[in-house]
Amino acid sequence: MRPPGLKNVGIEQHLNERIPPDLTFRDETGKEVRLGGYFGKKPMILNLVYYQCPMLCGEVLSGLESALRVLKFNVGDEFEVLTVSFNPQETPATAAAKKAEYLKRYGRTGAAQGWHS
Repeated sequence: MRPPGLKNVGIEQHLNERIPPDLTFRDETGKEVRLGGYFGKKPMILNLVYYQCPMLCGEVLSGLESALRVLKFNVGDEFEVLTVSFNPQETPATAAAKKAEYLKRYGRTGAAQGWHS
């Protein structure tokens, strides 16, 4: 029996399938963007999170940021980061706030143009 908070939670695997490049979502400015518009320019790190997750998603973002900080390569120069919330109730304002928080921690000039939320 699932706890009430997990009533509608499940896992649906799509192993060996490609992410559709025509998938659209709103970025941190509220603009509708296509996933495929981010690919083909530079290597991309794609991370899927809840921005307001009470447990692990914050750890995922913190872990990514701390791992990026020790690299010689810079976000925006040699590669880009795309952080996408899979919670449809989270807003572009929430994405912008999280992006600002992790860019401040990352602390490198020019990263804002290469880290998309």
